[in-house]
Amino acid sequence: MLKLSSKTIGKETILHQFHTCREGCARYNLPVNFEVSLENHFDRDTISSLLNAIEDRERHCLLLNPKKMDKGTFSSNFPKAKPHPFVDNAFFYEKEDYEFGKSILYASGAIYIQDAAAMMVAFLLAAKEGETCIDLCAAPGGKTIGYSFFTKEKGAVVSNDLSMPRAKELSSNIERLGLGNVYVTCSPTKDLAKFYGPSFDNIILDAPCSGSAMFRKNDKAKEDWTIEKVRSCASTQKELLENGYKLLKEGGKLIYSTCSFSYEENEENILSFLSLHEDMEILPLPDSPLFFRPEKLKESIYLLPHLFPGEGQYIALLRKKGNREIPPSHKLPKKENSGDMYRLLNDFGVSSPYITSYKGSLYHLPCPLLFPPSTLRCGVKIKESEKEHIPDHALSHFLSSSNSISLSLEEAKAYLKGETVQAKEKDGIYPVSYMNLNLGFAKVVKGVAKNHYPKGLRKTFLEEIAY
Repeated sequence: MLKLSSKTIGKETILHQFHTCREGCARYNLPVNFEVSLENHFDRDTISSLLNAIEDRERHCLLLNPKKMDKGTFSSNFPKAKPHPFVDNAFFYEKEDYEFGKSILYASGAIYIQDAAAMMVAFLLAAKEGETCIDLCAAPGGKTIGYSFFTKEKGAVVSNDLSMPRAKELSSNIERLGLGNVYVTCSPTKDLAKFYGPSFDNIILDAPCSGSAMFRKNDKAKEDWTIEKVRSCASTQKELLENGYKLLKEGGKLIYSTCSFSYEENEENILSFLSLHEDMEILPLPDSPLFFRPEKLKESIYLLPHLFPGEGQYIALLRKKGNREIPPSHKLPKKENSGDMYRLLNDFGVSSPYITSYKGSLYHLPCPLLFPPSTLRCGVKIKESEKEHIPDHALSHFLSSSNSISLSLEEAKAYLKGETVQAKEKDGIYPVSYMNLNLGFAKVVKGVAKNHYPKGLRKTFLEEIAY
């Protein structure tokens, strides 16, 4: 392996070590210099085990939406799925057994498919119910979703991504899961820091990175990796950490993660950040034989694929010293229950003191918080406008199935294709559900449930999963 040192070594030795490195990387079909970069912080045995694990096949895992399905029901219907070692509502599965991504469980928002290592960020943050959070680089949404599940949707979450296409994907996932406490924004983090100031109990910073933990599930990640990319990402990550610091309350926690194995993007960034902020401290993460502790920052952990059953993650948990106070300027004024929108929600079994109009649409705000102009959605969308007679699709996934039209499996598949179904209910607007999982809305007219499932979401095929 190529060793960098202050000692003078011969040209032939350098060339021999360089070619040895190239041969090793080629053996694993990895970028040249990747193996060398690991020597900054991993011992030889760990590097060898990690490289072998990268050649193994990826692991598949899902988060179960606890308000849509309990663990007992899921386990009894899918006995081959195995529980996550830490996250209570997460399960491993094999695609040969269950193609969950093409199932009604997925379409209804009962599950979210996510890497098992990435799930550990929300778990290790261990936030309390009612605390506020901002997820700075959130798309496609897994860490926001995990955080919301962990805190039982009690507390406002601002879920942000700088890319508009990714922010729209994030918004779609939040809608499908039926989360009511999330504000989706598309802003530079420096703008959010100016808008909010130190307002949040928790910061999630899953920083954009060089992506070496994605090698075994994404060949493009291998093709794109260079040491120059590592250094460029490290610079961006430093800026994001600074903006996260500005958003964090005294006494609040910031959890930093990457899907990279590079020292420059991980320990080096955290050590540099701590040296600049005396009021920040690193909190030690729990011990487990599944965690790897880096020598230079043992309070943080790596989730390496030969130790932990996932793709990989680096995680560090930081805290701003001091006591927390809620700045009242960022709370919306309470509104009285009145008007057609409140009556509509009451008809669906929802009681809320907050409804707001934003960009021509009406939103239900279970956890009210001021939101910036770049907001794509604020809570649960009720209607496209006051003139609309059919509620927005997002509301159906937020509601319980208690007042829904219950469909058989064949009827549910027909509904998801955009077809009409028969209904015994009196004329009116109803959510439609399969096995207590809401799929969307329908308008019943003379025994026919007219389909209002969005055209862009309609499925021409759904995997037959016995549930």
